[in-house]
Amino acid sequence: MSTVSCPADFLAPLVFGALEHALELIEVLRRWGINRFSLNWRQPRVRELIGQLERWGAEVDVTDIQDSESMLQAALLLPRSVTVNVDAVLPASNQRSRRGIEQAR
Repeated sequence: MSTVSCPADFLAPLVFGALEHALELIEVLRRWGINRFSLNWRQPRVRELIGQLERWGAEVDVTDIQDSESMLQAALLLPRSVTVNVDAVLPASNQRSRRGIEQAR
């Protein structure tokens, strides 16, 4: 079965203010074939939102992680997946080596 994901930051106001409507909307999206919800790590209350979606049985992908510390914090929440900007989490020496390899091509 393929993974069909959609950005789901728009769900936050519903989850925190109208729970029953949020759950209804998630069920509609699931019927449409969406089986993973992507949440921006920088969104306010993202940890709570991840927890609530997972309690409802939704798979979560955490996106827009820009540093190593955030990557570890997100991974500790045990979402289904974590999307990281690799250039942002590589040590500076590795980035210089990588640039040199790309320039040699």
